[in-house]
Amino acid sequence: MRILSLIVALFAATTISAQRLDYLTFRLLNGNEYSLNIASGATITFTNTSLVAQTTEPSLEFSLTDLEALFFTAEPTGINGVETLDVSLRYTGGALHVVAPAGNPVNVYTLDGRTVATLKKCTNGNERFSLPLTKGIYVVRVGQQTFKILAQ
Repeated sequence: MRILSLIVALFAATTISAQRLDYLTFRLLNGNEYSLNIASGATITFTNTSLVAQTTEPSLEFSLTDLEALFFTAEPTGINGVETLDVSLRYTGGALHVVAPAGNPVNVYTLDGRTVATLKKCTNGNERFSLPLTKGIYVVRVGQQTFKILAQ
């Protein structure tokens, strides 16, 4: 029995292989991730304020204050942050107050998907809207961003 256990352990040990990690991935504080193929080698240099990674591909440069982590991966990541708009939403005095950048429609929905309001697009500067709402939970979409608002 002991010999059989030893043979099984030896067989298991010989079939285990290391995973090939060909990419160095950089994660920034804003959530963006960038991968660099390092299979053919890479050079990483630091300055007082930045990190520069060079391979045969175009080099990547990151501010050290923006860098959250770097790690090796088997596959490249394609995670980029979502571009966010400078939107302000608040519910006071029985009304939803919205400040949205130009060119972005503002749509307000109930949780079951019914449209409460569709507010026009602004063509220049920030547009300010005030919309009376009863108590409840609403979904507000500004451009491609979506928010949940508790009106109480």
